[in-house]
Amino acid sequence: MYDLGSLQSVDVNAAACSVYRYTHDEFCALTIRDIRPAEDVQYVEESVRRTPASSRYSGVWRHLTKDQLLIYVEINSRELLYQGKPARLVCPVDVTQRVHAETTLREREAELNRAQGLAQLAHVVTSEVG
Repeated sequence: MYDLGSLQSVDVNAAACSVYRYTHDEFCALTIRDIRPAEDVQYVEESVRRTPASSRYSGVWRHLTKDQLLIYVEINSRELLYQGKPARLVCPVDVTQRVHAETTLREREAELNRAQGLAQLAHVVTSEVG
């Protein structure tokens, strides 16, 4: 969960600490900017500003673990009040393996299309003349 004003983490569960490899206190000392690749920070800040309070699904985002391992997470979230301040409860699901499998599939499909184009394959339908 993070504060919508400062983007500071205000609370985190044990499952998130395990995935991101931070202790509870370390995680709560971070902002949501700190777990994003530098090139994504601008998009995250824009997303926070534009996301309506009623929004639940935020899509797939790139996150960094404590040891800078890049993971992909699918985000569902909900705005709420936490200690009297606007906050967002975030439920990330690690989809790194799925993203890598989808990327591999797209690459293989592109290779197949290139091979078929180079081979200039055609299908011919004939009928027997009697």
